[in-house]
Amino acid sequence: MSTNPTHKVRPIPSREYTFSRVSQSVDEGFVPRAVNAPPFANRPDPGELRAYTEEQVAGMLQISRSQLRKWRMGWSRGRREGPPFRKLGRMIRYPESSLRTYLSGT
Repeated sequence: MSTNPTHKVRPIPSREYTFSRVSQSVDEGFVPRAVNAPPFANRPDPGELRAYTEEQVAGMLQISRSQLRKWRMGWSRGRREGPPFRKLGRMIRYPESSLRTYLSGT
């Protein structure tokens, strides 16, 4: 393999970069600002955020995944059978709070 004698690589000159917008000197370093977190009363309970998959719910209820799917199809026809669910895109999830309500029968 031969190299092209007319092509020469020029070194990149080193430059020192200065930023005029920076108010701190480099020696001070980064100082993070405090972020105001909402009070605990406004935060959701971690249990409310838990959602189970189809396989997990079928195991809890000791039924087949096919039966869960049949119940879900009934929801679209106005029959409210089976535990309430949520669709997130193509995923089906069963929120823990709704599942507890369904299991307690209220």
